[in-house]
Amino acid sequence: MFRTLHSRLLLAFLIVSVSGVVILTLIIQIGVRNSFNQYLDVRREEQMNRMVEILEGEYRQKGEITGEAIGSLLHQQGMTEGLFYQIYDEKGRLLADSTRMMEMMGMMGKMGGVGRTETTGATATIPLAVEGKPIGKLVVYQVGGNVESQTIFLHSFYQSLFLSALVMLIVSFLLSWLFSKELTSGLRRLGEAVRELKGHNYAVELTGKGTPQEMQDLILSFNELVHSLNRQERLRKEFTNDLAHELRTPLSTLRSQIEAFRDGVWEPTPERLAETHGELMRLVRLVNEMEQLLMAENPNLPLRKEKIDLHHFLSQLVAQISPLFQEKGVSFHYESPGKGVSIWADRDRLMQIMMNLINNALKYTPPEGKVTLILRKKEDEAEIEVKDTGVGISEEDLPHIFERFYRGDKSRDRRTGGIGIGLSIVKALVVAHKGRIEVKSKPGKGSRFILSFPSISYHENR
Repeated sequence: MFRTLHSRLLLAFLIVSVSGVVILTLIIQIGVRNSFNQYLDVRREEQMNRMVEILEGEYRQKGEITGEAIGSLLHQQGMTEGLFYQIYDEKGRLLADSTRMMEMMGMMGKMGGVGRTETTGATATIPLAVEGKPIGKLVVYQVGGNVESQTIFLHSFYQSLFLSALVMLIVSFLLSWLFSKELTSGLRRLGEAVRELKGHNYAVELTGKGTPQEMQDLILSFNELVHSLNRQERLRKEFTNDLAHELRTPLSTLRSQIEAFRDGVWEPTPERLAETHGELMRLVRLVNEMEQLLMAENPNLPLRKEKIDLHHFLSQLVAQISPLFQEKGVSFHYESPGKGVSIWADRDRLMQIMMNLINNALKYTPPEGKVTLILRKKEDEAEIEVKDTGVGISEEDLPHIFERFYRGDKSRDRRTGGIGIGLSIVKALVVAHKGRIEVKSKPGKGSRFILSFPSISYHENR
């Protein structure tokens, strides 16, 4: 019970609603009862003052108190207000007494079960005087509960109050049920979609219309995840096909050549052995690239960091790789602010990053083109840019070039021997060094790869 979010939300809403209704009902009940009692006290005081005024007025007219002017009033106040009197003259003689009515009302209350008429004795003694002369006294008795009319009023009010509370509870339950169901409907749809996704149904997509903003954000993230999984699934299938093709070609060549050697069709000349070795090395290169990607994406990749002067490091790299540019007829330039730009990095991994980017620039830059390597020093970062005037990257492919196995122009990559994981390795290694990589490119105008690494001064300040 209460295992689902819907039931738990419903229970929570009901607890809040019931608590609110009960507290509100109690507050109204106590407030009305107190106000009603205050009203009764004020009214009874007015009635007693009225009785005093009548008795004093009778004395002024007749020179004595006879009680004739208050006969009906005694009965009326006893029945409606619960006030009973004993009237004495100045000599202490009892002139009128309505307290006997209390006994009759008490017997009627016990028989009918309505109201309470118990008293605890006289509640007030009011002296009567005319022009400062004492003329008697008025002893007031008041019942300890409400008379019948007052009890009927309170009973009717409480009945209406509890009926209203019951209606509020029913409405609260319905609203809580509908509201909790509405809140969890998006989650239920999301759960069903996740199960579909678990069953490899990548065509599932949700709409967040009519749901809260937080639910819409969650659904949007889910849809983005589905699109990403769709893209990854497509890339996986494309990679499987590409890898099969890449492996099939050298394997078929090796098989035919080895069979030719075995059957004596070919003589094992140095040239033919070199060709066979080249196909074998092509297979080795494919396997190595796969191993490098798996290693680079390992979150526990061991890095042997040391302080590296980037100007000195890149100068050596330029001297090492320049002959390749001269051989292809591509201009290669290096720009640097000089010494003073140092980072903590794994020298071998950094060399792997730079060789990959520079080789890519050389690979896709035609003869008479230009490749520029630029080193910059910023406040807390060292920035390396590899810029070329090659074929560039299409706008469609640009967001995906760091994804594993992604290749925009497959025929071009086959001609250059790649399988689409070189830039994935680069990004993984850059991230492992707490750095960033971004690319800017326009088709036909070249590309710019910009690396940013925390500088030595940044580390020291930390």
